[in-house]
Amino acid sequence: MPEVVIGDLRGQVGSTRLGAERLCALCDEYGAQIMHAAMESLLERTASRVCSEFARWPDGENSAEALLDHDGADRSKPVCVKVIARKAGDRLTLDFSGTDAQAKGPVNTPLPTAQAVSLLAIIAASDPTIPMNSGVLDAVDFVMPPGTLVNPQFPASVNHYFPTSHVVYTCVLAALGKFNPARAVAPAGFGTGAIAIGYTKGRAGKPTVQYELMVTSLGGTSTHDGTSIVLPMNHFTPGTPVEIIETEYPVMVRRYDIWRDSAGAGRHRGGIGNVREYQLLVDCILTARTSNHRQGAWGLNGGKGPPLSCAVINLDTPQAEEMDCMETRWVPAGTVVRLEQTGGGGYGNPFERLKKLVLQDVDDGYVSLEAAAAQYKINDL
Repeated sequence: MPEVVIGDLRGQVGSTRLGAERLCALCDEYGAQIMHAAMESLLERTASRVCSEFARWPDGENSAEALLDHDGADRSKPVCVKVIARKAGDRLTLDFSGTDAQAKGPVNTPLPTAQAVSLLAIIAASDPTIPMNSGVLDAVDFVMPPGTLVNPQFPASVNHYFPTSHVVYTCVLAALGKFNPARAVAPAGFGTGAIAIGYTKGRAGKPTVQYELMVTSLGGTSTHDGTSIVLPMNHFTPGTPVEIIETEYPVMVRRYDIWRDSAGAGRHRGGIGNVREYQLLVDCILTARTSNHRQGAWGLNGGKGPPLSCAVINLDTPQAEEMDCMETRWVPAGTVVRLEQTGGGGYGNPFERLKKLVLQDVDDGYVSLEAAAAQYKINDL
């Protein structure tokens, strides 16, 4: 379906051409030698700032691990990502030797991607104002044995790499938060991925595919609640407008709403999850490429973990059926698909949350009266 992504490709080509033109213009104005020196200076500045951050942390090692439901091939056992962070002086080593071997299924993530999301976690756990460039690599050593989930060898399948990358990011952030508690953050809700719905005829009468990214919400921090309905790790908010979806595809969006009681409770709760319901108007092929319907995120420093994400077909009918996190099936016209994308983990003891904040959450529809009583011990709202 080249027409589905031709705009993306043109945007990438156009932005690259524009960037090249402007770089050439800078070289014409200042000279290539000065430009080269400026770039070297930016890399050195980033490396120096990262090393300075590390130097303030205590020496030692901390670890973190998390699970994916399965690898998509063997659905009987979970898949583990584990990292040990070792800090000495102004250098950091991230050791993924304890991570599972590369999988037969598509959850492997390429080495450059695993390293990139680890570097994002390093910046998040230290100082987010540090310029993001390869200078970070000068202060970090990676141990990523070949043949593991984070360094798969050909012919490994990497089609479903994003949820694994999110777990890698979460583990690195969790391990580094123990070195620098001021920047510690509860995990974002697991359950990222995408759905793809194949139609023999779209609204325009041609075969087409509806492809949408699934987002969750961020975890709470020591200073504020988690942000709601953004893509963890990248922190942007993908989402095709309902009007566009219904114009382009033979589908009706019955609901796109917050998911009450989906945030991990805490002194600072996680972000609120979201619910989408699609009613498919024609026979089609539905592929769920989400994640973590069995293995969830956790809270931090006494905070609670959020519920699990899930995908359900024909909820509240005798034909109700929960889909696996990686599944493709033919579905007839009239089928309703409900996607529940969880919220983030909570930070801190929920009993320490201010009553006025709990009341505001109840008024906003984020927290039910039952959850306010059970999770926050507040019964007089």
